[in-house]
Amino acid sequence: MGFLSRLFGKSSTSQRVERQNYESALNLIIIYKGFRDNDEYADKYSDLEDELWVYECIGASGAMSSETAKQYGIPLPVYPEYPVIGIFDLYMSKGHEEGYTKPLFISSNKDEVKRFLKDLERKHSKEGQ
Repeated sequence: MGFLSRLFGKSSTSQRVERQNYESALNLIIIYKGFRDNDEYADKYSDLEDELWVYECIGASGAMSSETAKQYGIPLPVYPEYPVIGIFDLYMSKGHEEGYTKPLFISSNKDEVKRFLKDLERKHSKEGQ
C-alpha cells in the first residue's frame, strides 16, 4: 500500500508518529511533480520533510504528486515551482477534502514556509502564557 494511504489512515501504520503535545497539530504536505506513491520513492524526498519536521506545530507530514494534489483540490499556482509546500489544518476542517482546498499556507519557497511556522509557534507560545 502506498505512502499516502498509510499516512491518511487506510493502513494500520504510518511513517511519522503524530505529536500529542501540541494542541492543534498541523499537516505538512510536500508536493512534487511526478512523485510516485510508494515508500522507496518517498525515502528519496525525505530531506525537506525532515528539515521542516523540527517545528512543534507540525503533527503529521507526507509527500504527494502534483496529480494527486489536483485530485484533492489543493490550490496550486498556474506555473508552480516544485516542490510546493503546504500547511493544512485537516483536523479543524469539516473533513479532509475541505481541508485540502483551504491551506493555511502554501509556497514553493522553503524560507517563507519556515517564517510562517516560526510566526505561528511564536503566536501560540504567547497565547499559552
